[in-house]
Amino acid sequence: TTGADRAEVASRLGLVDEAAVVSEAHRSWVVESVDGLPPLADVGVAVVADVAAHQRRKLWLLNGPHSAVAYAGLLAGHPTIAAAVADPLVAGFVRALVDDVLAVVDPADGGPEPRAYAAASLRRFANPVLGHTCAQVGADGSRKLAERVLPVVEARRARGLGAERFAVVVAAWLSAVARRAVDDPAGDDLRARLAAGGPLAAAEVAVGPVLGGWAADVAAAFARLRSDGAGALTVTP
Repeated sequence: TTGADRAEVASRLGLVDEAAVVSEAHRSWVVESVDGLPPLADVGVAVVADVAAHQRRKLWLLNGPHSAVAYAGLLAGHPTIAAAVADPLVAGFVRALVDDVLAVVDPADGGPEPRAYAAASLRRFANPVLGHTCAQVGADGSRKLAERVLPVVEARRARGLGAERFAVVVAAWLSAVARRAVDDPAGDDLRARLAAGGPLAAAEVAVGPVLGGWAADVAAAFARLRSDGAGALTVTP
């Protein structure tokens, strides 16, 4: 909240509120039902029997695409998330990635309607007032991608589906780490592996043993990023 925000609040309300809080219009609060809860639903809280599907929606259709925008945006030279999604190349890549996620989401699993949720996420990314930078959202990818992207890859591979766009996301993250464009707790180790063993050595660590065979796809995507830059975002599975 800035001084300009407080001045606008004062102008609209006719009083000074030094504790005014500015936020985006979106809000979501999901609570797992237990005995003794107050009537939270009366104030817009979703009280559900199991939060797992809601968590999966957030990770797969909000957080994962958010990371994808960040790394694609850095690759294309954009400072902020809003600027990145205003780029047709980045926006097209992320929309296609979201479609890939939707292909393995069960709409009857108890979570929010997937397509509407995904569309709302993309609209939120385009809000320039939020000011989120690609470097900020892209930080700590070694921790985030394990929850946001790799489970989707597992789900697609289990169904015999390709995961080329997800390989580009992981490769773009490795590229950002290599260029020190993002902070990452595993940065020093990954840069050492890239220097000693190339992209495959780093990718094998990044994707873990469950997806070990997929590391070659990540390494190939990394090579395309080095040769084509943002042009590698044009993926035709």
